[in-house]
Amino acid sequence: MNQFKVTHSPFVKSANSVNFIKEQKLIMLIMVFVVGLVMTNWQALYILGIALASALVFELLYNIVCYEKIRVDFLEVLICSITFTCLVGYKTPLYVPVIAMAFSIIVCKMVFGKNENHIVNASAGGALFVGIIFSQGANLFVRVSGSGFMRNPYGALLENNIADFNIIRCLKGQISASIGCVCLAVVAVALIYLIATHSVGIKIPIIAVVSFVLMTFAINQFNYEYILPYLFSGNFLFVTTFMLTEFSTSPNTTLGQFIYAIIFGVGASLIIKYSGGGDMAILALLVCVNCLSPLLDRVIRPHYFGEGANE
Repeated sequence: MNQFKVTHSPFVKSANSVNFIKEQKLIMLIMVFVVGLVMTNWQALYILGIALASALVFELLYNIVCYEKIRVDFLEVLICSITFTCLVGYKTPLYVPVIAMAFSIIVCKMVFGKNENHIVNASAGGALFVGIIFSQGANLFVRVSGSGFMRNPYGALLENNIADFNIIRCLKGQISASIGCVCLAVVAVALIYLIATHSVGIKIPIIAVVSFVLMTFAINQFNYEYILPYLFSGNFLFVTTFMLTEFSTSPNTTLGQFIYAIIFGVGASLIIKYSGGGDMAILALLVCVNCLSPLLDRVIRPHYFGEGANE
């Protein structure tokens, strides 16, 4: 009995039920997708439909083959497929979401995660996989007309060129971005709502954004004019809102969450500044910090109930 230890559940990070958290996240994802759909092209519905159907089929087949049970977590499937769709452009070839969902569901979610504790975010894994094997097949950006920052934000920032940055056009969705990132004002509203409803913890997104802003300020010779262009370029805010805060892939301890969020925020700023990898590089960074999460839990573990007490 002296060796018996009690610890909190690694999944209890909110007073809300798991289904409530998934439902709130799904509502916000649908809102972001609909806005992106209106601002881009209705063909994005094809990508979503194929991604959703593929995710359902692969999860069902995996469960039948491995567990001999017919079961599907529809909320998880919806969240995974919509998140992936928001990460790509409407011109993405229709075979890409099939391959992405196969990798997301079978490899990232079912094989390594066992449908409970994922090692990496499934949508990020799938998007990164197809982005690597199909360098031209996964069109992450919906290109807008014009030139300069609004046409190619990552390229402009790589050249320290923010002359064409226009906050009004960004808010209207008139910037090259993936479907879910053309209007980051909606993503910001989604983040505020999820925090307000306790569907995501406040520490990780706030620390990630603050560290991102501070690093951006520092590496650009303390010029505050670069902060908004960095925030409004690419998928950093979307990934921070819907993917970095995933309970099953983030650390359990407060200190672990601080380190986890700071690494992502600082790393994302450095990637945008010095790398031409763009959205793919941000997703790769997310996968890396997801893999770091179990190590943080192992090194920075919570005290067990009664540990250290005098016998």
